Amino acid sequence: MTELQHPGDVTEWSYRGILDIFKEHIEKSIGIKALIEPQPVKLQEPNIRIMAPTGWDFGFKDFTTNETARLYTVQLDMLVTLTAYGDGPDVYLDKCIQASFNLNKYFMTSFPIPVAGGKMSVQGRRKPGGQHFKNEDAGNPGEKPYLYEENFEVSIFFPYAELI
Repeated sequence: MTELQHPGDVTEWSYRGILDIFKEHIEKSIGIKALIEPQPVKLQEPNIRIMAPTGWDFGFKDFTTNETARLYTVQLDMLVTLTAYGDGPDVYLDKCIQASFNLNKYFMTSFPIPVAGGKMSVQGRRKPGGQHFKNEDAGNPGEKPYLYEENFEVSIFFPYAELI
């Protein structure tokens, strides 16, 4: 597992580093491929898309220690989408159901992910309504006629120290 080297230094807590650690954890836990968006790769089998975060929230648990630093718990919010392309109710539907079950179980409770010198915490919840769609690209070679999507709102929390 990738580890961040200095959990109190925001330059080391790059959002890409955090997403890479989360990506590796979710792949290992769920057993299906995860991709960080934007991503030009389009996989047919069920996969997890980690959307680029909307930004940082530094306003959570702000306090000062020894008059030398401000400590924060930073919140990073993102959308995580389970996606699959397929062509019928047999293997495609079974894979969608199993991937959905595994991802819902994964986000059932909050959990920590260890990093160098500490941990980051992950909290997720399913947005209502996974859905099958007709794939508008299905006329192109290699494209499957159906698309499945299920969305989760995910927050990652981690410590940040600002020297005064």
